[in-house]
Amino acid sequence: MVKTTPITTETLRRMKTDGEKIAVVT
Repeated sequence: MVKTTPITTETLRRMKTDGEKIAVVT
Protein backbone atom coordinates (compact mmCIF):
# COMPACT_ATOMS: atom_id res chain seq x y z
CA MET A 1 0.00 0.00 0.00
CA VAL A 2 1.27 3.44 -0.90
CA LYS A 3 1.23 6.24 1.63
CA THR A 4 0.12 8.77 -0.99
CA THR A 5 -3.55 8.70 -0.09
CA PRO A 6 -4.80 11.05 2.64
CA ILE A 7 -5.21 9.41 6.01
CA THR A 8 -8.94 9.59 6.72
CA THR A 9 -11.29 7.78 9.06
CA GLU A 10 -12.47 5.54 6.23
CA THR A 11 -8.91 4.69 5.28
CA LEU A 12 -8.01 3.91 8.87
CA ARG A 13 -11.05 1.68 9.21
CA ARG A 14 -10.10 -0.25 6.08
CA MET A 15 -6.47 -0.52 7.06
CA LYS A 16 -7.30 -1.03 10.71
CA THR A 17 -6.20 -4.63 10.31
CA ASP A 18 -3.41 -4.16 7.77
CA GLY A 19 -2.74 -0.68 9.05
CA GLU A 20 -1.37 -2.02 12.30
CA LYS A 21 1.09 -4.19 10.41
CA ILE A 22 1.91 -1.48 7.87
CA ALA A 23 2.24 1.12 10.60
CA VAL A 24 5.20 -0.81 11.93
CA VAL A 25 6.81 -0.96 8.49
CA THR A 26 6.15 2.65 7.66
